[in-house]
Amino acid sequence: MAMLCICIFTLSFSIGSYTGPSLMHIIRSLPVHSNPAVWMPRPSWAQPSVESSHLQPAIPLYSQTPGAAGAVGALPEQVATIVDTFAMVPDPKLKYQQLLFLAKALEKLPDEDHIQDNKVLGCTSQVWVTASYEDGKMHFRADSDSELTKGLAALLIKCLNGLTPQEVLLLDPSFLSGFGMQGSVTPSRVNGFLNMFKTMQRKTLDAVKNA
Repeated sequence: MAMLCICIFTLSFSIGSYTGPSLMHIIRSLPVHSNPAVWMPRPSWAQPSVESSHLQPAIPLYSQTPGAAGAVGALPEQVATIVDTFAMVPDPKLKYQQLLFLAKALEKLPDEDHIQDNKVLGCTSQVWVTASYEDGKMHFRADSDSELTKGLAALLIKCLNGLTPQEVLLLDPSFLSGFGMQGSVTPSRVNGFLNMFKTMQRKTLDAVKNA
């Protein structure tokens, strides 16, 4: 964690065009239960599919559109903070570099977890995701044979680790558009990013059922 903080701090302050605070500094400085207003457009690739419809809870989703039907409020604080901070990075190349930093800092996934049941379908690269439910909170781990994809997985883990199952399941995929990945990764990587998130939601359901 210290290495991740130093890497992002260095990236943020060594580039003259970006003078914002570091990602981890902002996360630690905000109260867990504050409720910022973070509104983001819903991209076409994030529209619910038949495949993912079983993941949608029978209660309103977190919405990023003001006044949307069923909106229950803004994103969870830690998610909003990470999305907003990552979006502040002005250059797509710098975002790409941050993803590589996150990949290097990601905790290693044990070899025994590199199994078919943990693979994310619909990704350009091989990706494995695990989830555990402890003390009312969700905890995720992931790995990939691509450093860039591993960075995307790490970004999702930063967002979702420590949330309650309800918070994870209430997240609408539209929040992914707030990262502003256009120009940093290819459309196929963006689609894989969405599939990783859907897999984490599915594994959240499985982990709670098996708890």
